[in-house]
This record gives sequence, C-alpha cells and structure tokens, in this order.
Amino acid sequence: MQTLLTERQVAAILQMAPKTLRNWRDPKINKGPAWRKYGRLVRYDRQDVQLWMAHAAVREADHQFSRVSVPE
Repeated sequence: MQTLLTERQVAAILQMAPKTLRNWRDPKINKGPAWRKYGRLVRYDRQDVQLWMAHAAVREADHQFSRVSVPE
C-alpha cells in the first residue's frame, strides 16, 4: 500500500522549505520527487521520495568525484 505524504512532510524530510517543492513542481523547472495531484491536494509517495533521494545522492557523489584532482 502507498504511503502518501503531504508537501509539508516531504519538505521536513528533505530539510527544505515547502515553497522549494512548489517551485520544483513548475513545469519549467520540473525538479524534485514525483508528485500526484488529487483535486487541490498535492501528495508524494514515500517510495518516490526515497528513490529520488537515492538518485540525488548518486548524482552528488558523481559530482564530488569529478571535482577531486588526481595526483600525478
């Protein structure tokens, strides 16, 4: 069964402002975890948030790796 989270709950998990999530949902920006809209309600599946966090961590790790200089 899906565990649906509110915008506020996801913002707390990600330690960011709910407004950031609202901005990310803008089609021009299109960032952040997958979300669903039920009427006026926006919800995030907990599993989608966890997958997005894992993917973001990999991207960050790749970015960090690319910045490391290799001694000659």
